[in-house]
Amino acid sequence: MLKLRLDEARLTGSGGERAAGKRVSEMTVKDLCGRLGWNLICGSGEKEVSGCYIGDLLSRVMGNCGESDIWITVQTSRNMIAVAVLADAAAVLLPEGIHVSEEVIRWAEQEDVTLAGCGTSAFSAAVSLAGELGMI
Repeated sequence: MLKLRLDEARLTGSGGERAAGKRVSEMTVKDLCGRLGWNLICGSGEKEVSGCYIGDLLSRVMGNCGESDIWITVQTSRNMIAVAVLADAAAVLLPEGIHVSEEVIRWAEQEDVTLAGCGTSAFSAAVSLAGELGMI
């Protein structure tokens, strides 16, 4: 699993500053969708993003996906929405053109979970995201 987060143990220091002292960009999910060509499936996209977590094992996501992270997953069940709520993820990004059912979209809307999709791999999406946030 790949984890890009804004914390001292990873790519940046506390307070959203890179080790070199440069401020990491503040962007919302909606901003990132526009800049990276991602499709905003549902939700406002107004939450700020500070990093991402890639993973499909829901118990690992619950313990490791941080508040303000975009969770990149191939999961498309209702359980994915529940985990996104528990993790307080900024959004869930479905890579590789994966589609989600109308039922799950309705659940996401009810739970105020932002869903987005992209046609690239999870790795490519994470690298693009890190670049936009000024992490790499």
